[in-house]
Amino acid sequence: MKGIDWFFSLTGAAAVVSSVLYLVVPGGTIKYFKGVETPTARTWVRTVAAGDIICAYLCYVALYGNAETKKIVVRGFGLYNIFHMGAFLYGHLKDGAHPPSMVGQYISSLIFGSFAAYYWGFYRPPVDEIKLD
Repeated sequence: MKGIDWFFSLTGAAAVVSSVLYLVVPGGTIKYFKGVETPTARTWVRTVAAGDIICAYLCYVALYGNAETKKIVVRGFGLYNIFHMGAFLYGHLKDGAHPPSMVGQYISSLIFGSFAAYYWGFYRPPVDEIKLD
């Protein structure tokens, strides 16, 4: 398995796990991030699951897709990552402290995700293998 395929596999698995948690135990997610559980907060957490579900689906499509599909998806993830993790980090800085382990994840995800998007999306995009019969 190539590096980009590992990226799609791990990112897709993480998206599936987080979306299941968002859907099944939204109150736990709210409390973990030191929020107050309300019906509106639970609804918003469940709504966020839709983004993770589409990310998991795109990872699956890219994992089995051609080089152009992989390039488009990894570029999209780069853009999504900046806004998604950036919003979490902004919330930590402006709205109240999140758990310290998550702050490290936000920063490392911003760095790794941006690097992956640049590397596989622009610098060394995947190419389809030529198979000779």
